[in-house]
Amino acid sequence: MSQVVEIAIRKVKKGRLDEFKKARAVFITELKKQEGVVVDREFQSFYALPAPDDTEVFIGMTTWASMEAFGAAGQNLLGTAVAQNFFDTFDFKAYAAVKPPEGFDLRTLASRPGQILELGVRSTPSEQQEAFDQTKPPFIEFLTSQDGVLEDYELEVVSENEQNLSVGMTVYDSQESFQKIAESGLLQHPITGAYFATFTLVASQFAFSVTND
Repeated sequence: MSQVVEIAIRKVKKGRLDEFKKARAVFITELKKQEGVVVDREFQSFYALPAPDDTEVFIGMTTWASMEAFGAAGQNLLGTAVAQNFFDTFDFKAYAAVKPPEGFDLRTLASRPGQILELGVRSTPSEQQEAFDQTKPPFIEFLTSQDGVLEDYELEVVSENEQNLSVGMTVYDSQESFQKIAESGLLQHPITGAYFATFTLVASQFAFSVTND
């Protein structure tokens, strides 16, 4: 298999933000030493659907050269004290490995100052899959026609997927653009309603790029 992107949406345990950041820096240092790491990025969420988060949420994404490299790194790291110390500071909102589509590059994803990344992780019941597949293209066309939307990606989940997860990403040119779209009635539009009725949101985060050093 070609490259895979590991996505970890982490909800920091209350009162442990400083611990989280220190443990993350140590963990990421070890992660970047693993064979097959192509690029590693970090995003901080500032808004969530369907309800606000009550603690800080950070999104870590790593592009791996292959599924094999991703798996080997997991075996090397997960049992270590460095990993356990880091994992103890947060709870997962969502976690998946995905196959990126053509044109997707984690290096440049929402990397310019001010750009906003929307990351949606959805769980679709099997009986709703056909409706999901039918309502998604009209919604994506509607969304990408809005001023300020720069890119939109659908990423195939390749890790264990008992919840029938799917992952989508949208890049906005600024927080102001995202807010205008949110306030424009897009979420209340029938096209949006028909699409959103086919799945449950596991996580929907709006975030900006940050360092994880």
